[in-house]
Amino acid sequence: MGLSLSLVVIMALLAYMLIPSFRERVLVLKYDLKHHQGEVNKKNEIDDLLTSFPTIDYSKLDASYLQWSHYNTPVPEPYTSMCVAIKLGGIAIDQIMPLYLGELASQYMNASLPKILILGGTEFVGRQLVEHLLESKDYDVYLFNRGKTNPNLFPHANRIIGDRETDDIEQIGQYHWDHVVDFSSYFPDSLQRTLDHINRDVKTYIYISTISVYTMAAYGEQTMVAEDFPKKTFEPEQLREPSLKFYGEKKAACEDILNRADWLESIVLRPSVIYGKYDPTDRIYYWIDRIKNKGKLILPQNGAYHISLTFASDLVETIKIALNGKLAPGTYNCVSDQPYHFHELMEAIRAALKSKCQLIPADKNWLREKNLTNRHFPLWWGAGITIDNQKLRMAADPKFTSVQDSISQTTEYYRRKGWPSPKVGITYEEEEKLLDELNTIL
Repeated sequence: MGLSLSLVVIMALLAYMLIPSFRERVLVLKYDLKHHQGEVNKKNEIDDLLTSFPTIDYSKLDASYLQWSHYNTPVPEPYTSMCVAIKLGGIAIDQIMPLYLGELASQYMNASLPKILILGGTEFVGRQLVEHLLESKDYDVYLFNRGKTNPNLFPHANRIIGDRETDDIEQIGQYHWDHVVDFSSYFPDSLQRTLDHINRDVKTYIYISTISVYTMAAYGEQTMVAEDFPKKTFEPEQLREPSLKFYGEKKAACEDILNRADWLESIVLRPSVIYGKYDPTDRIYYWIDRIKNKGKLILPQNGAYHISLTFASDLVETIKIALNGKLAPGTYNCVSDQPYHFHELMEAIRAALKSKCQLIPADKNWLREKNLTNRHFPLWWGAGITIDNQKLRMAADPKFTSVQDSISQTTEYYRRKGWPSPKVGITYEEEEKLLDELNTIL
């Protein structure tokens, strides 16, 4: 994956001795670790490399040379005296041996960038966000996770391996963060420990919550659920339940912890059911698969109930807006559209796939008599839910994706994956039996 340091030193020295143009154009900016707190290893070996070249009078260097050749970016103060950059006729040695000098230059370049901690970051929305952040090169990105989900992703990203439910979380206290995005917090105690180890001048703490914090006891079909809608209450023992049971209650308790941290500039985002690229749940894909492959499918309540969903890319867009300082601290429902009927979603899928699949309505009471629930028909809860996103739209005017475009992008993602079998919902055989029964009563 790269040349050894000793071999590169030999090559560089030979070039220096034998090639006048190289000797004339070599640029070595002094390397000084004392301000970098030991983040770069092999100090002695790098020192050996630098002392192999004559001392450079920096005051006489052409300003155009004072650039990170790998990034074509001016060396930022106060890092000029801390850099290593070697340039040969416009061809950077850090491109010849990216494993060493390239990463070294990257570390110094990143020293001037905002440092962002992603808690999670290797699955679904977190994965999409990290892809964007690394591609943009606008942030010095660190991932804290257990290293178990998609462990081979982002091999060049900074990683802190640990379980946040243990003392491993103390590792984050070794860094000074500008931003934190928290995808992986489900338990209030561990969230509190996380806050205990975050520097108090962190600019933004973005917490990914859920609409499941709302209590449905007061909900009616015509109710628009805004951010001030009643939240779930909880008992202490519910918060310690290790499974995903009481998920909404735990998230509500986590939000309370953030609200009590009056020193913290926190932004709480409450998405609904999320779908899109990298979705591990297949809740939308169940319907895409059915409409693609079947001539008929069962549509609970004829799809005549409201839904409010969140397209993953729209949640990423909202996080980017928050990181850019264009969203004030507070709590926001993060759904992609104002509520629409479920059958509109089905029509968008049919249009994206150019399908003629028939949607066979099934009465709610009939489905319940058969003990059928959202485990059999994803996104059917027996009633609709309408989430209001006006606060977010008024605050930041995000450019969200239309239902038609989001479904087109999602179906294209599954096409590239080779149309795998959905992991949720009833089987084709079970649905065929139910369709036969429906035919006798319709």
